Formats: sequence, C-alpha cells, structure tokens
Amino acid sequence: MPNLFVMHPDNRPKDESERAPRMEQLIKSLTEICEFAPRKICLENMTNEGMLYISSEAKIILDAVPSLYMTLDINHPLRQMPESYILDIGSRIKNVHVSDRDYDKECHYLPGKGVLDWDKIMSALCSIGYDGMLTY
Repeated sequence: MPNLFVMHPDNRPKDESERAPRMEQLIKSLTEICEFAPRKICLENMTNEGMLYISSEAKIILDAVPSLYMTLDINHPLRQMPESYILDIGSRIKNVHVSDRDYDKECHYLPGKGVLDWDKIMSALCSIGYDGMLTY
C-alpha cells in the first residue's frame, strides 16, 4: 500500500468570486478525506491562478486541516519563486515534483533547462529538512 496519496484540488476558478467558496468546500472535503484515509494525503499546488498557486493560500488550507500535507510541484508557482513557497510551507511538504519552466508558463523542462535557480531550490528543501523523493 502506498504511504501517501497525491490529490489535485479544483483548478482555476472562473472568476475571483468563486475562490472563497471553493476554498471553503476544499477544506470540508479534505477534512473528511483525511479522517477517512489510512495514509498521508498530499494536496498539490496548481499553476497560474489555480488553487494553492501561492503559498499563502496553501497555508490557509494546511492550517485548517492539520493532518494534510503538500505535494509541491516546483514548476507550478508562477507568481512566486519556488524557494519562497518551500520556505513558507516547510515540513508539511512530503512530496516534490521537479521540472523547470520559462518565465511565462509551466514547461516541464528537465531541471536546469529553464529559468529556475536550482541551487536556491535545493537549499530551501535542505533548510526545511526535506528528505523525500524528487519526482520528474
């Protein structure tokens, strides 16, 4: 049996008025899922203005659901540097997807083939004590 499950939240709200109700429903659903699941549940951050696209939004969810963890897709936080996202979320990150990007969109380039500073990213992961897998 796997020791963690990765879930994608709802993607991008059609307009900003939908964001708060979606966050509220997401918290309710995740609370129920985490109470039911025998393993760790990791919620993945989405790209652009998708759910959890910035760490402050992820922190709201993580604070509301203490048994929830994060899958961080390094390629997804286009509005925030990944190393900042890592430092904000800290030890709640239990799974990391690695790929590089350009300045405008997720590209899923091999690490080092895009614009991300992998020394800063790896340093941030070390500083939070991350010892899990790096998945491409």
